[in-house]
Amino acid sequence: LLDGRRQDVFSFGEHLDGNSSLIQQYIRKDINPATPGVVGGNRDALDFPLFVAMRNNFTSNGFQNDFRNVVNASLDRNDDGLANNGSQGVAFVNSHDDFGPALSNTAHALVLMRPGNAIVYFDGNEHGNRDFPKEGRGDAVGGLYGNTITKLVDIRNRYGRGDYQERWLEKEVLIFERQNSALVGLSNRTDSGYDTRPVNTSFPHGTPLVDL
Repeated sequence: LLDGRRQDVFSFGEHLDGNSSLIQQYIRKDINPATPGVVGGNRDALDFPLFVAMRNNFTSNGFQNDFRNVVNASLDRNDDGLANNGSQGVAFVNSHDDFGPALSNTAHALVLMRPGNAIVYFDGNEHGNRDFPKEGRGDAVGGLYGNTITKLVDIRNRYGRGDYQERWLEKEVLIFERQNSALVGLSNRTDSGYDTRPVNTSFPHGTPLVDL
């Protein structure tokens, strides 16, 4: 950096497989600040196990969707047994290869509000209208096609901090807290109407929560 401090380069790669153990061999995070003269790695990998779980459980068929198949599916679990502490894995919803799950908003809300790294795929259509690369979210950078994704990114930037605390889990509803920062409620249903669930939080009693 300009003031002389060192910033370690971060990179991530793609190993297209749903097997966490296979992907694990491509992850290396062993930089030791105490030994600045020793080369280490700051290399991660795309979270295909989570992607596959979301694609199979955020479908247009609400009857088959199940959050219980998603919450612990992440590659993040493979290093320390914790699937949602952000220690590894780069989460994504769609890509140049795959349109991703049908419930794209739900999936993006999940990956952007979990701890850890996440990316939003954008395709500027500079290659014209063809099968590859796949078309991305039109609202990935806001503007003409809406601001759903940019709003979620903004919420992540402002409130995506604090430990992940699961507050409610069932087939169709997932509620988790980013401790003392945000409460996230997700549904994988595709019908109309609404659901309500009572949950405990770590917010001090009387704290007003603003719907974002």
